[in-house]
Amino acid sequence: MLILHGVPTVEKLRKCRAAAPSHCHGAMWLPERFTAGVNVPYALDNGCFAARERPEEWSADAWLSRVEEIPERANGREPEFVVLPDVVGDADASELRTRTFAKRLDARGLGSSTLPRAVAAQDGMTPARVLALAEAVNAATVFIGGSDRWKLSHAEELTEAAHDAGLSVHIGRPPAAGFADALAWAEALGVESVDTTSVTRGERYNILERFERQTTLGDHASGA
Repeated sequence: MLILHGVPTVEKLRKCRAAAPSHCHGAMWLPERFTAGVNVPYALDNGCFAARERPEEWSADAWLSRVEEIPERANGREPEFVVLPDVVGDADASELRTRTFAKRLDARGLGSSTLPRAVAAQDGMTPARVLALAEAVNAATVFIGGSDRWKLSHAEELTEAAHDAGLSVHIGRPPAAGFADALAWAEALGVESVDTTSVTRGERYNILERFERQTTLGDHASGA
């Protein structure tokens, strides 16, 4: 499973790899914080979650500019995905915004063949609705967002439906009592990737060390 760490430094990523070497580690960048020169797997978030309490502060132009700059900033390395803009906690508004910005990318010549896209699943979206949205905007990844309670209740069915449709699944900030347990929960679902700021922001590499032990024990128990 790929763990994307929020706006990490090169040194912090090195420590992450040392703490959990059985897993891949990369970067989740934000429109206002996209660091060139970190040659690791990465994705570009849209910044909507960070601006959820002050939605007027979210800048469509800033996000579009960063998307256009990806080839230059990432030294030509293709992202795992770019999260199309959404609206946290509002399924209808989120779908409308996602469709609108997919068209804006198309109009700028930034089609899905150029930059892989992810659609955010918000509270209340059924698997059928999420898959229809992903097809409409040519997304290859389902980004499971929304509230923690909703993720815990619906991530399994969303993951199964997405995989049946040939799509990858990413869980944003997987929830659980302890974050090592959250990572284990996400891995058990079979998702391709997750993101977190919990490790690098507070330099809590013990979270990854615990997850690594859980992974190792699980492999041994299964005979892997």
